[in-house]
Amino acid sequence: MYLVMLAHTLIAYNMSYLQNPQFLEQASQHPLSMLLHNGSVIVQTFILLSSFLLAYNQLIDSEKDPKKLSLRELPRIFFNRIARITPLNVFMVGLTATWWRHMSDGPLWIPFIEKECAQCRDKWWAQFLYINNFIEPDKKCLIQTW
Repeated sequence: MYLVMLAHTLIAYNMSYLQNPQFLEQASQHPLSMLLHNGSVIVQTFILLSSFLLAYNQLIDSEKDPKKLSLRELPRIFFNRIARITPLNVFMVGLTATWWRHMSDGPLWIPFIEKECAQCRDKWWAQFLYINNFIEPDKKCLIQTW
């Protein structure tokens, strides 16, 4: 998950004004940088490994109790996943809506960050309910969570 967030934050470097653009072009030739720029492969690998881990844990649980391997377990699995993600999501939306715009300064800070902070103040409730892609999809709060 850390690598996914890192790859999304590096998008800002490609969108901003650079004092030394040659450095960014040379850095993109590095093998680790190539992994971050081709992030869709990393995301697909993460989803695949996460799915195998979920299936493995389900099989271990079914050995202890064979009745646990059923579709009735699906709501519990979804609830556990949402329970792990929600506290961090609430914290990040709250931080972005209130304090993030005050954490730095610079020529690109206002154009990039102020708009996103305003959208988080308007759409915080949709972000908390995980329906932010359906309610005003053009207004993006925390673009990396789309």
